[in-house]
Amino acid sequence: MNEPPLQPALWQPMLEAAYAAARGRAPGLRLVLEGGGEASAPALMAMRTARFSADPAALLSFHYYEPYQFTHQGAPWNPARYLADVPYPARARPLDDSLAATSAAIAESDLSEQQKPLAYLDAEQRLESYRQSNFNAGSIAEDFAQIAAWARSQGIPADRIMLGEFGARKNCAAVRRRRRRRARAVVS
Repeated sequence: MNEPPLQPALWQPMLEAAYAAARGRAPGLRLVLEGGGEASAPALMAMRTARFSADPAALLSFHYYEPYQFTHQGAPWNPARYLADVPYPARARPLDDSLAATSAAIAESDLSEQQKPLAYLDAEQRLESYRQSNFNAGSIAEDFAQIAAWARSQGIPADRIMLGEFGARKNCAAVRRRRRRRARAVVS
């Protein structure tokens, strides 16, 4: 199952049952196992690995979409749905750039006039939290070092830990707004 949505403790017995069933029929089949919590790194590190650590055909996978304010900006299914023009690293540009683009995204949305100020306040808090995190390449290195240390503590070789998904959405609306602003600035 990709990105099991259950909490790790609830997913663990299901994972173990699926693992036992697969191993019962195909002892050498390569298996990719994820923790619960939508395959997050913390869910991987919460996984009880005793049944899997000695199996050389079992890979342990996690997904990395940190920080969501950047990677999922504009994603309609995510709390970052109204965020726009969010930079990486977190302090690459002034916060006002993201706030202006986010305000424009909210203004263009289908939200009611009563909902728009609430959406803006929520987005502002998310952007400020991201900026305060100072997320950068060092943050990613720290997260991956934690996973490596966890794998060593479990006796799992590094070549059996897999980054199954990572990436960021391209926020086309923000790009178009930025181009319009630049075009207006050139004309002015």
